[in-house]
Amino acid sequence: NSWAISKKDDKTACQICQESFQKFASLKSHYTLAHFWSKLSSEYSHWENKCFVCMEKYPTNDHLLQHMGNFHTTLTLDKYLQKEGRAILTIEWTVKLLDLTCHLCNVVKKTSAELKAHFAIKHFASQIDREFPTEKSKNIKCAKCSKLLKSKNIRISHLGCFHDEVLKYAADMIKIDHIDRNIVSTNDFIDGTKGERFELEYNEHLSQSKLNKSVEKNKITDDTIEDTYFDKSITVKEELVSEEIYICSLDDCVEECSSKQLYLVHLYTMHYKKEVEKEFGGALEEDSLKCPICKKPAKDWGTNETDVMKHIGVDHEYVMNYLKSTNRDDSPKQEGKVVIPLMRDNTIHLEVMLETDPDTSDSTNSP
Repeated sequence: NSWAISKKDDKTACQICQESFQKFASLKSHYTLAHFWSKLSSEYSHWENKCFVCMEKYPTNDHLLQHMGNFHTTLTLDKYLQKEGRAILTIEWTVKLLDLTCHLCNVVKKTSAELKAHFAIKHFASQIDREFPTEKSKNIKCAKCSKLLKSKNIRISHLGCFHDEVLKYAADMIKIDHIDRNIVSTNDFIDGTKGERFELEYNEHLSQSKLNKSVEKNKITDDTIEDTYFDKSITVKEELVSEEIYICSLDDCVEECSSKQLYLVHLYTMHYKKEVEKEFGGALEEDSLKCPICKKPAKDWGTNETDVMKHIGVDHEYVMNYLKSTNRDDSPKQEGKVVIPLMRDNTIHLEVMLETDPDTSDSTNSP
């Protein structure tokens, strides 16, 4: 892997002050702390100690700013360097996973490419979608290379697998060689701090449009991506594999569900509970002991009105009617009103696009 070694060596000296570093993470920390701290502070201090890309919180705002520089380099350090006419830090080559087991759900995949795709769409779709949001258009493009993709789900897989953006999120659960490990983004905190997951509070709203705006202004141009991101000596091909997964296809939500049942529960609890209650509230007032659809008594599936509503939305899959209705609604969003976005994809077996080296066999394939 001589190309990887030479590229690593090329990137270990600071372009501004020429100080050298043994580790790529240390170089990123140097840029973050010594050269671009004020820029990071002006853009992200209002996030206080919470990263609204990863949905993780840290002890202090200083930790958050270092996290944004070191971990989300494409959004921050790369942009700052490019504006100064310097080379961006992000480099991409084919990283091969040496252990093909997902230790989150004990699934074993046949190839490194399949495991990376699995991590992307099964476990880290939300993070990838927030970091690299798609534009609101009929053409689904990769936010990094502008490649046109067939669906939202393939876009997530493409970013995670081909661009290896899933590796930093799965860093603690993958096995790779030390050269590849060197380029996987890490926070590089001196005190060893780990981020903690957090949920948005009742009065705290994650504005996707605001997040998109922040990401958009930090975007690297297509020319820079073409010249810097890719090793042009690597030839890749595309193959399609099937992954059983449901990712919520409503805009601003990429909740991943491992079964249709869980997907229906998600749609009911997070998106359409009020619609079900509004439509069937009157019928339950007349006879709260029976489902107005199947006429079965409440003892078969619950004990109160809340259970009845969930039974209607989930067991009868009534939430799918609202999805279909939403899909036909082309009306623009109105100020002060929540308009649920269009449904894009609701298939069980998603065709996941993987990019693999054509010269390797299935048993040793690397994306």
